[in-house]
Amino acid sequence: MLGKLRFNSMTGPGLATRSRAERDAADARRFGKLESMKPPTLRVGAVQMVSENGALEANLGRAMRLVHEAAGLGARLILLPELFSHGYWLCEKAWTLAEPRGGETESWLCETAASLGLYLGGSYLQARDEHFYNVFALADPAGQICGRVPKQKPGSVEAYLFRGEESSHIIETELGRIGVGICYDNVFRFLPEALIAGCADIALMPFSAPTPQQTWYYRRKDAEAFRASYRHGASNYARLLGIPAVQVNKCGAWKSELPACFPAQDSKFDGQSEIADGGGETLGELADQEAAIVAEVRLDPVRKSRSLSEEARRHGRWIAPVPTEFKLYWIIEALGRRSYDRNPRRGEMAKARARAGHAGSPQPSVDWSG
Repeated sequence: MLGKLRFNSMTGPGLATRSRAERDAADARRFGKLESMKPPTLRVGAVQMVSENGALEANLGRAMRLVHEAAGLGARLILLPELFSHGYWLCEKAWTLAEPRGGETESWLCETAASLGLYLGGSYLQARDEHFYNVFALADPAGQICGRVPKQKPGSVEAYLFRGEESSHIIETELGRIGVGICYDNVFRFLPEALIAGCADIALMPFSAPTPQQTWYYRRKDAEAFRASYRHGASNYARLLGIPAVQVNKCGAWKSELPACFPAQDSKFDGQSEIADGGGETLGELADQEAAIVAEVRLDPVRKSRSLSEEARRHGRWIAPVPTEFKLYWIIEALGRRSYDRNPRRGEMAKARARAGHAGSPQPSVDWSG
């Protein structure tokens, strides 16, 4: 565990009893770094948008408009929501929209990032070999994908539709080390531990989190507890890790069938996107409207946490108290993984979608201009 790591380097007498943060600060002062310059700053943007199921052209056009707004306000790193390009179908219809690496979503990210001279990232459903994955891709100003991070823990019924995959959760860029946690991953202890181990300079938190439909068994108080579970997620992560954080969710109506015998949903995304500085200060936030926000954050290595706090570690595999249904998701997820592995349609569909976009495979024409 990270809390048991020992740092062997010594920089002077008496430093063995001092914290890692104190030693780093002392080293920086010794070499005159803190006296000679302030911590670098970075303007970041969060795009909170409507994402219609199966409406690629409309979604990319909407994203284009909001990304241009954020770029016009000086953003050099812009975050889009989880599964922003094709929407959020929680049924096998999602498989018909999956893309290979270098498909339509990644191509759009690269072309848009290059045209605006910035970093731009969002996630999409990726088909690879015989499987589906939820993958975040970050495009750089040169128009290349500089890194990808998969979702590690499909949440609830997502386990019926795609696999989780472990990674470092870190993308190395000229801006610094960018840590990425997709939606549900952010409630688990493994994510902040990975960002600490990877020495992340900033955390990106793309969400696709619709509020479950209210019913006789899922009441208003349950819906509010769900919204509260990710409200001010960026500021909470910033305080936990000592680095800036950007959280972005979708907004607007949401409808989807669900797998197995779970009832269809007719609800909405409640937004709550936020940008926070490394001390946990909220620099910009949204309610449930479609908009882009931009703020300037400080990338200050002295503030970085070197291990999780005792408070975060006392919640077991979580990093904070979670709604009751989260503690029951493991049952749904176990059933989902079993169904996914045994589904006779999954393998062939994934292989077909993984071939889409490669040489000799026709692709629909898409107008990305919006």
